[in-house]
Amino acid sequence: MDRCDVLVLSDGGDELAGVEVNFSSAAREFDGGVAVRRAGDVEVASMTRDGDDCERYIATADRRGIVVIGSRRDAGAPDPCALADAATDYAVTVLDRGPVPRRSSS
Repeated sequence: MDRCDVLVLSDGGDELAGVEVNFSSAAREFDGGVAVRRAGDVEVASMTRDGDDCERYIATADRRGIVVIGSRRDAGAPDPCALADAATDYAVTVLDRGPVPRRSSS
């Protein structure tokens, strides 16, 4: 598994927004136009919002990468950057505790 999604649904079950977390094996480098901050043992890059999508990138201590994308499907949905920030902050908290244990295959 290399991806995890969280969907925000309306009372009627329609998708309003979501957050996609992609686990990547390659680290990325960013130029001076991207805001990068240090959070514990990881670095977090915040890309500028692009319409209804907002992307964050986490570079782990072992030089792997995690891409977090917040998306809005409806004008009344939560802000995609707020969604991406919440998912990123939670992932950073988990990563700050130490290595993420491997899931069992059963």
